[in-house]
Amino acid sequence: MTVDLPHFFIKHNNSFALDYSSDRSILRKAVDASHLGAVCLVGDKGQLIGICSDADLRKDKEDPVNYEPLTISEDSSRVGLTREFIPVIGKEGNLSGVLFRPGVQVLDLVGDEKCVTIVGVGYVGLTLAIALASQGVRVTAIDKRSELIELLRNGVMPISETGIESIFNNCSDLIEFRETTSIHEIGTKIVIVTVGTPLDSFGKVNLSYVTEVIEYIESKREVSEMVVVLRSTVPVGTADKIQRSLELSGSDTKVVVAPERTIEGRAIDELFTNPQIIGSDNMLAALAVYKLFSRLTSAIKIFPGTSFAELAKLADNTYRDMHFAYSNFFCRIAAEFNVHGSSIIDAVNKGYARNNISSPSIGVGGPCLSKDAYLFMHGISSLGSHFESDEFILSGRKQDDILLRWLSKRILEHSEKIQSKKVAVVGLAFKGYPPTGDTRDSSAIKLIESLPQHLEVAIFDPLVQESVCSREFSTDAKFAEVLHGAGIVVVMYQSPWIQRCDWGSGIASLAKGALFVDGSGRLSEQVYAVKSEITYFSL
Repeated sequence: MTVDLPHFFIKHNNSFALDYSSDRSILRKAVDASHLGAVCLVGDKGQLIGICSDADLRKDKEDPVNYEPLTISEDSSRVGLTREFIPVIGKEGNLSGVLFRPGVQVLDLVGDEKCVTIVGVGYVGLTLAIALASQGVRVTAIDKRSELIELLRNGVMPISETGIESIFNNCSDLIEFRETTSIHEIGTKIVIVTVGTPLDSFGKVNLSYVTEVIEYIESKREVSEMVVVLRSTVPVGTADKIQRSLELSGSDTKVVVAPERTIEGRAIDELFTNPQIIGSDNMLAALAVYKLFSRLTSAIKIFPGTSFAELAKLADNTYRDMHFAYSNFFCRIAAEFNVHGSSIIDAVNKGYARNNISSPSIGVGGPCLSKDAYLFMHGISSLGSHFESDEFILSGRKQDDILLRWLSKRILEHSEKIQSKKVAVVGLAFKGYPPTGDTRDSSAIKLIESLPQHLEVAIFDPLVQESVCSREFSTDAKFAEVLHGAGIVVVMYQSPWIQRCDWGSGIASLAKGALFVDGSGRLSEQVYAVKSEITYFSL
């Protein structure tokens, strides 16, 4: 096992600093006990006198102390440092800590945890629990939703995920699903938090689930020096606040951030292939989490500080959100000039290496892309008025809202033009590939909710098992019934099940002059083959 470890800032404590001595036996015991390969020697006022390393003790010198070590000031940049052990001098001139970059041998300082607790058995927590169990880790998975726990205990999988049932069946004996109220103690060293961080109607993040879980863990823990792994997506600075709060309460629990970065529908596969980022200020806590995730993937990077890992997750999703928003914005503008925007994107991308403009879609939804820009903005707001962000990071979200309003208006205008009130929406989940029945922050639902009440909305999505919007619709509706007589059809995305639908019969049953909105841009041949008088539209 190899790992490239960063410098950790270790604060002043007895593990690496002792009163000045040149006695070799005293220094040898101190160096060995520190596990850092060196110790600092300080004077009676806390000032640095010198350092003594293992290498110094191996030299044939009467006094093994190095009185002129390389040091760094507390507020200096730490980029490009090469030494493994560097004393840090505080503003008062005293030793405030050391920067230490450990070698691979320090992995032996932490155990290889074979048991773990996961709090929050939503999509992220459940897929991680199954992946870890498949590698021999015994998992206690905790959630407050009794009906969910009951389903899982009975072997019923509540999510759509490629290959998850067979993997779960092979390792289910290693996962214990329990309600929060049935837990009397938490005895694992590592506890992973995967609860949600939802937004309210004003776009403000609700962190109460995270803070409540931290309090819950502390009230139930039965081990010292517990490591809490924050896998929920949070604003930057959240983990630091949690860590300070724990320290003020006298807790020795350490917080590590290890963001989830999988795509829904392929999460199990990606847990074994995607690079895992780990951020922590505590070396031993980071190593413990490294060892746990090394059961899943060898692509792991540890970085100093929890803010690094928090920002890394937000960098991923907000970039993708803005990337997609640009495509949708561009294609909306092109449509106003009666030009097919997707064709322009294909033309400018082809054979031109500097371009990678994404294909457009009718809205960018889901539990991550639609939310993380607001989480990012929440963290930026803590910088104060001196940092002028001008809400740049929210521009993708705003464009998505504008696109859905624009499409809603176009649907209403066409409904009035052909005197038809029936609107058929095909695809209710937030995306089509990989297939999922997840409707969280679905653009389809947002579009449906924006349509006037006098329009009759019929919905078809065989993967959605319950009504999830204010409009009444049957989850058992047949494809032919939904399309029959509709004046507007909106296909929200492309997916394997949409491709298998009988589009020939469905299109033939539409109202005369119907508007066909093709969110994937891949159904034009079926439309033109059946009825040329249908108005076909795609971005």
